[in-house]
Amino acid sequence: MWEVLDGRFFSTSDFSGGRGIFLVAEAPAGKTWLPAHPCRDRTRVPVGPTVRDLAEALATQPVFEATGPASAAIAGRTGVFLRLTLPDRFKWTTCDGGFAVGFTSKDRFPDWYVYGEAGLDVSLWILNVDGQRFVMISRCETACSDKDFEILRQMAESVTFIGAG
Repeated sequence: MWEVLDGRFFSTSDFSGGRGIFLVAEAPAGKTWLPAHPCRDRTRVPVGPTVRDLAEALATQPVFEATGPASAAIAGRTGVFLRLTLPDRFKWTTCDGGFAVGFTSKDRFPDWYVYGEAGLDVSLWILNVDGQRFVMISRCETACSDKDFEILRQMAESVTFIGAG
């Protein structure tokens, strides 16, 4: 089941007991920020314009453990794949609001993506789609199984981009 909320497409299916989420988000050049610190300082820091800029910035954020950004392609669009986790040793009580955040592309009150508590596992495909930067995000909390992760990967690989107009 797909839904649209605030211009973002996402699915929270029964496959994971509601703990797995897949969504597609815009991350426009010149309008995407990371927090100064994902846990303690939500001051927005601008990210460079390329898919690799965003991937490398996310990979070097403290708190998250990250795989190195790797080249990826989905639906004929090129980009970068990155996996972020919050290790079990992560102490959410040290974070503002009890969670760590990843990035935002909102001008108003920050609506952060990739947030969570210890055990969170997030896969990101950061793609160039006709000159625009999009991030496909699959995230799962600790209760997700290997089968749940496989379903989330299949969801990402099934995406088709249709041009406007």
